[in-house]
Amino acid sequence: MKVVTEFGEIKIPKVIVDEWKKHKREYADIKEFIGEKASEFLSSYEGKLVDKELAIFLRDCELDSMPRGCGPPISEELSFEDAGNKYTILAFGWSDENGVPHIHMIGYKEP
Repeated sequence: MKVVTEFGEIKIPKVIVDEWKKHKREYADIKEFIGEKASEFLSSYEGKLVDKELAIFLRDCELDSMPRGCGPPISEELSFEDAGNKYTILAFGWSDENGVPHIHMIGYKEP
């Protein structure tokens, strides 16, 4: 399943679709559910290693919901290998009107 945002089409991870199905009656559609719940999902997964699809989804949703009037979106990633495994850390967010950064970090391990 996908939703269209100002950044383009975003694929919705299964874990988010499954959660929406539990609360489907409370929302007009999945986009409304994501709009209201994305920050809760980000808070619960921030600073953790998650599935790649979920990490990218949370980053894209956060940047899509960036408050207007703030600085430009910030999105960086760092990949590294350890013991033959590849990891990527996503750092993303924005600076508010006072220049204070609001940055989130989430990582994933390549399969």
